[in-house]
Amino acid sequence: LADAARADVATAKAISAGKPSPVAAAVAKARQQQANALQAEIDRARGGSPSSRAAPPSTSKPPADQASALNQLDGSLKIAQQKAAALVPTLPRYRAGLVGSVAAGCASLRELFS
Repeated sequence: LADAARADVATAKAISAGKPSPVAAAVAKARQQQANALQAEIDRARGGSPSSRAAPPSTSKPPADQASALNQLDGSLKIAQQKAAALVPTLPRYRAGLVGSVAAGCASLRELFS
């Protein structure tokens, strides 16, 4: 989930690089916060020092057309929402709350595309 959030940040920033997009900027900011929270929990659970991971290299560039790129980003948010929601029942309470908030956050971000 943290890697997916970082990938969404990279995609959203790439979308805004050519022509600023308030939707992409909002997604980048929120998904960065989610990635940071998830990574902090991963680091805490491992008992190690905090790590900072960069976004994974993107295997595909967002489409050149901004509308298509935003549709792709919306699809990524939908997948992240579904994966997070599916994990919630399997996790301890604290992690379930964190992952549930990620699922809810993705759902609310998807409303920006409506």
